[in-house]
Amino acid sequence: MTLTAELSLPGRLQSAAAARRQTLAWLREHGFPVAPDTAEQLVGELVANALQHAGGQVVGLRLALQPDRLRAEVRDPSRALPCVIPPSPTANSGRGIYLVDQLSCRWGADVLPKGKYVWFELAVEPDRTPTRPMQHTRVTRARPAALLSRSS
Repeated sequence: MTLTAELSLPGRLQSAAAARRQTLAWLREHGFPVAPDTAEQLVGELVANALQHAGGQVVGLRLALQPDRLRAEVRDPSRALPCVIPPSPTANSGRGIYLVDQLSCRWGADVLPKGKYVWFELAVEPDRTPTRPMQHTRVTRARPAALLSRSS
C-alpha cells in the first residue's frame, strides 16, 4: 500500500517553510518510523531550490510513503538539472543538493516535457545501510498536483 500527498506551492520563499511543516505533520500522522526531521529538512531544501530557480512560478510537492521507503518529489518549470557542489564553509547558501546527496539513500532528477522533478528517497528500515545516491535522468509525463490528496 502506498500513501501519497500532493501539494501545490505558490512561488514565494515562505512556501519552503510551509512545505516543511506540511511534510512533518503528514509523516507524523502516518507514523513514518525513521527520521521525519531529515525528510522535513530535505523537502525544505528541494522546495527552496525549486523556488529560487523557478522564477516565482508554482512548484509541486509529492510525498509517497511505501512500506520500505519514503519518496519526495518537487516539481518545477525549469529543465536545468541540479548538481552536487561541495559547499564552501563560508558560504551562506548552496548546501541544498549536497545535503540531499549526503542524507538520502537515493536521489535524482527526472526531465519532463515542461520542467523537471527532483526527488529523494529515505529508507524506512532503521538498520538498512544507505547506498551511494544515484542521479539519473529519464523523460516522464507530469502528474497533476492536488492539495494534499491521498491514495492507497
